[in-house]
Amino acid sequence: MVAKSHGTRYQYQTLFGAAEPGANPNDHAQIVAGTRFRFNANGRILGIRYFRDWHDGGDHWGVLMPTPYSAIITRSVLFPIHEAETGEEPGNWESAYFSKMVPVENGAEYTVAVYWSAGNYWRVSAGLSGAPVISGDIEAIEDGDGGDNGVYQYGSDIYLGNTYASTLVGVDPIFLADTEVAG
Repeated sequence: MVAKSHGTRYQYQTLFGAAEPGANPNDHAQIVAGTRFRFNANGRILGIRYFRDWHDGGDHWGVLMPTPYSAIITRSVLFPIHEAETGEEPGNWESAYFSKMVPVENGAEYTVAVYWSAGNYWRVSAGLSGAPVISGDIEAIEDGDGGDNGVYQYGSDIYLGNTYASTLVGVDPIFLADTEVAG
């Protein structure tokens, strides 16, 4: 993916790229769900992405937290998605950028989560059992490496006290490595 800044083009990283992240569990309860990540380079988090389909209406917002949860770093409003109003096709990634980039250090762990008021989040069950999922400098942490993954909480509470089946949720950070900026 390419981002522009003052006429310069940068390649930013995401975990999923353009791929669809698994299946929709057809769960219509409001939920905050996310995935724990480790960054394997110094850099900056520009924002959050989440995958949506035509079932995915309602309100959304994203949150970025250090792992373990000590404080919210930033909360970003993701605008409600209504296909008829936006003309967007189902099966797309939606992005929200932070007003200020969040600096991260190599080895830092964060949780990226999104609130779905109508449920219907996308996920890969057992996607993190036995091995991490790695894309570029982003690593979705496997279960057992400092805790469990597939974190969630029904309702709108951001304390994600539950985990389920090593689930990889269709949420990822938008990351720009310092090597990309320096190079």
